[in-house]
Amino acid sequence: TDELGALTKIVRRLEPTIGLTKRATNRTQIDFGRNWDTDQPWDMKFPEYAEIRNLAQVLCHVAQIKTRAGDSAVIPLFESCFRLGDFVGSDPTLIAALVQIAIDAITCKRIELILPTRKDDPQFSAEIASLISRRGETVDLWHIFKGESATDYMMFSNPANYTTAELQQYGEEGAELAKLIVPGVSQELLAKGYSARTLQFWTRAKQSLNAQDSPEQQCRVLLDLIDGCSRSDLANGTLNFMRDVRQNTAKAVLTRTARFRTLRALVRILQFRQKTNRLPKSLSEAGVTQLDPFNGKPLNLAVSDQLVKVYSVGKDGKDDGGIDKVKDHKDVAAACALR
Repeated sequence: TDELGALTKIVRRLEPTIGLTKRATNRTQIDFGRNWDTDQPWDMKFPEYAEIRNLAQVLCHVAQIKTRAGDSAVIPLFESCFRLGDFVGSDPTLIAALVQIAIDAITCKRIELILPTRKDDPQFSAEIASLISRRGETVDLWHIFKGESATDYMMFSNPANYTTAELQQYGEEGAELAKLIVPGVSQELLAKGYSARTLQFWTRAKQSLNAQDSPEQQCRVLLDLIDGCSRSDLANGTLNFMRDVRQNTAKAVLTRTARFRTLRALVRILQFRQKTNRLPKSLSEAGVTQLDPFNGKPLNLAVSDQLVKVYSVGKDGKDDGGIDKVKDHKDVAAACALR
């Protein structure tokens, strides 16, 4: 069509950029040149993240266009997308983890969109299965929250921060933090007390997280530790700063795991169909053994004449029939049209 021809021309113009990206993502690691020795880590900027995320989106669009044009060699494009996410995630910060999760979600969804056009292609299914075989299973939650521990300590070990004016600049959280200023207690003593409490929490978190293997176990441990910090206990005041963001990040890590598990299960179903010329009666018949990371139960399977869908119950733990709206805390799903 005219539209496809126009899109193909755009892809040709992008080939130099695509080639450069492939070469870059073949490297084993990246150094963003961060100054991790700064005493004000909360002021660090990460301008590359948005550009890398946008680049991943472009590569996914290119993969879809190439597929429509009959080009089957799109796996390297998806591999580059995942590697871009890996590079971002190598930074030990919460925001880096969230950007990687976003890139992975974008890539998984684009693979899902392409699957219906390649649903009867055993080679493509095998290549996708290999590409995502262990993704989402190897999680280092301590690496993600390492920057948070440093930020907490640097912020709350500085006596100069213990003034009402200084703390209130952080908005609603700052107004709560201002309650940490105890009348008659010196700023130096407050700083020592609260920084010690912060170190106590993060030391325990590191030990507990390193003792766990699966994403589910790590996230459960961290969420339990955060929940154990009572909002009403003044000594935990420093740890309540960014509390909700940290809880949501741990759940986002589980969403990433669910995203890969549902996609892997969907590919296994397509492979089963390619071999037997029918759909499996259950996920176990297709050889799917991984569980829903949110409730520890088997993933859900929904099959009709026109669609096959595998889904997790998502953050809220409720079965919404595979409605994939992560922002609304609905299910996490992977689906493929059969007709």
